[in-house]
Amino acid sequence: KILVPALPRRCRVRATMAATKVAEEAEMRERLLSPAESSDGLRKRKDAKVASAEDAERSEVLALQAARDKMQEELHRMQYVGESLEGSSSTIGRTQTAMQEYDSKLASAAKALGQLKRRMEEDSRYIWWSFYFFLAVVAYIVLRRLKVFKMMHYGASWTAWLGAWP
Repeated sequence: KILVPALPRRCRVRATMAATKVAEEAEMRERLLSPAESSDGLRKRKDAKVASAEDAERSEVLALQAARDKMQEELHRMQYVGESLEGSSSTIGRTQTAMQEYDSKLASAAKALGQLKRRMEEDSRYIWWSFYFFLAVVAYIVLRRLKVFKMMHYGASWTAWLGAWP
């Protein structure tokens, strides 16, 4: 029986199949090339079995080396993928930090803009009230110059004197 060290199942099966195939081919070659059964033939057969066992071991070693090489390639590929993922995650982290900074700056700018708008509305209201007050003062001055208030006073007093006012 051919012993295969602990490897993944697929690799063990392939290694065992390769070793068995090499051993069978060596046996077949031995049977075809040996003319008859004799003591020499038995010795050759034993030597062939030893040789086929050596061939089987050699093929098994080659299969194991191939499996090891494939595993190393896979390990290197996984390391490369891991490094790529680490780079990507650090880039994502930096981007997230930058976005948080932009978010906080945008929030403070929105707050400042809201305060500015409120102040502007208050200033606009003060300006309109000041304008209305100015118009009232101008109207008072014009009416006073035209002596409209004096005439209104005389009209009200005559009405009261004549008794028309209740």
